[in-house]
Amino acid sequence: MGQAFGKKFDKAAKAAIENLSSDMIRQYLKTENIEVNGLQITAGMLKVSKDFKEEYQKSTKWAVASSMLSSVMLDTEQTEELKNMGLSREVTNRIQRLRKTSGISIDDQIEIFYQFDDASKTVAQAVCKYSDRVFQ
Repeated sequence: MGQAFGKKFDKAAKAAIENLSSDMIRQYLKTENIEVNGLQITAGMLKVSKDFKEEYQKSTKWAVASSMLSSVMLDTEQTEELKNMGLSREVTNRIQRLRKTSGISIDDQIEIFYQFDDASKTVAQAVCKYSDRVFQ
């Protein structure tokens, strides 16, 4: 922009551009034209990008990604409930694989019997808690 505006593109103009409000940026994206400190900024003069705050980008708790069309922020912290849901889903997956390798159709009624020993206590808790999802 220095070439386009010459001496008019001073520190005050740079500061004003760096501190544009969200409304001004939206206006620029919509009309490709805004006025800042008496300077007419037109299409292609500004590069607008969406970014998450640095604290979220560097966080181990959050996974973040953004583009001009969308932004996604995922909580990656694995709670006990999520782990148990994953275990129950794995049990369901193994039951379905056994059905398939045995040649049993998805429409066939089957009975499932299970027993847990002390070593598989966490799996037992997960299956009991989410039995409605496992044994549908």
